[in-house]
Amino acid sequence: MSRLNKIAKSSGRISAERQAVFEGVYAGGKWGRAEGELFYSGAGSRGSAADEYVQLVGTYLRELQDGLDRPLVIGDIGCGDCQIGTALMQLVPDARYLGFDVVRPLIEHHSRHLGSEKMAFEVLDIVTDKPPPADIFLVRQVFQHLSNLEIASALANLAGSRVIVTEGQPEFPEGKPNPDKAVGAGIRFHWASGRGRGVELDLPPFNRTVKELFRSFSPPHELIVTALVEA
Repeated sequence: MSRLNKIAKSSGRISAERQAVFEGVYAGGKWGRAEGELFYSGAGSRGSAADEYVQLVGTYLRELQDGLDRPLVIGDIGCGDCQIGTALMQLVPDARYLGFDVVRPLIEHHSRHLGSEKMAFEVLDIVTDKPPPADIFLVRQVFQHLSNLEIASALANLAGSRVIVTEGQPEFPEGKPNPDKAVGAGIRFHWASGRGRGVELDLPPFNRTVKELFRSFSPPHELIVTALVEA
């Protein structure tokens, strides 16, 4: 067994509620379905905004890799269908990738079909558990599906790490920042009209230091914002 797979082991502290919620999301196709694919994380993992993310974050990761004399270790929190993860690895082939998700059947599927010396997968609930060490963690459109308390717990479990967070924001912000919601498939704003508020980690109740890296537009009215966050 490789070192990569040795550190990619489930801690066993998965929340039964969150696991059931997101297993139900995939089983019920609540984010849609794609022909020939067992797991589909929604339109956000495809399209022009996703392509731009891969290119720009891939460039950032390559620069990190170039500064090391060993493989860069990338932790992908909420790796989902791994469309983004596999695309990034094509751009940073010398890196090592750890994909984390709370959905056990998804992780088992990836381990069978994508697992290798360079890619490993672990069942992990970022709300309750610290992930294994990595040089950088990617959290792409994960927090929008959690409550504020769960987001705060996830940030605490990433404390001290370099973290890139990506979240969707409405084109027309309205209302109080960071409206709370229950864990689930839905998000905090009305994506069709582009009104409401998304997850804004620089504002209460989170108050984190955030450095925006770039933003992309996703029709009809969504801004996909990627930033370095001081967890």
